[in-house]
Amino acid sequence: MRFLGTHGLVVPRGNTYRNADAAVADFDRSFGHKSIFVGGTDTQGPGSGSVAMPVPPTPERFAEVVRALGDDIMVQLLAPGSLYRCLVLDGKVLAVQARDYAYVVGDGRHDVAALLAAKRTRRAAAGQPTLALDAGVTAG
Repeated sequence: MRFLGTHGLVVPRGNTYRNADAAVADFDRSFGHKSIFVGGTDTQGPGSGSVAMPVPPTPERFAEVVRALGDDIMVQLLAPGSLYRCLVLDGKVLAVQARDYAYVVGDGRHDVAALLAAKRTRRAAAGQPTLALDAGVTAG
């Protein structure tokens, strides 16, 4: 993150924590009512259970996510714009991957379930991966 910031890329503000209790204690003061990204620090490597929360999380949801990560937690504010993952080795950027959130755009005629079904059908027909909806998404 420091490397990217010193080379002109905008790096969102955030903080790192040695344990979940410290992050939870700091939630109201620093991250309550904000869109955030929560993940492990670089010592945990890719796929460490990182979670983007574009809708500000409840204190309970935040605590659940950081406790699942264990130690060495990174919390950052979500900044408007694109999300990229960069692979940096020995001070050189070796790869960049653009990320996108799952979303649908309403048309004023269909409910969210119908819009999601249509999008999944289009993605499957194009050979693209589709998302399964878990109980938390459908209940919300």
